[in-house]
Amino acid sequence: TTGCTCILFGQLVFIDGTTTFLTLSFLVRSIEALGCAGCNTASFSIVAQEFPDSVGTVMATLETCFGIGLIIGPTIGGALYEVGGYVTPFATLGSCLVICSLCAAAVERTRHIIFG
Repeated sequence: TTGCTCILFGQLVFIDGTTTFLTLSFLVRSIEALGCAGCNTASFSIVAQEFPDSVGTVMATLETCFGIGLIIGPTIGGALYEVGGYVTPFATLGSCLVICSLCAAAVERTRHIIFG
């Protein structure tokens, strides 16, 4: 959900009309927020289940990586904007998110088959 809505948000620049643009912007971002919230909740739950003996350490590592992403992300987004314009950062990040979610689903399916 988050990857697809990120790509969609980048396409909103092609919408004519202020009311339509604002309505779709709020709608797309709201759907993206729901997907992101679900992903974060699932991530923390999976980490707690998979690493019961070191939950604190793993959660701290997860939060550190999140913080590093918040620091590095705007720089990469700005560089992508400079290279390809408004759509490029959203298309790139959205595509990465979709690919990562497909890989995660494949790994989970394989893990379920192997370990039951």
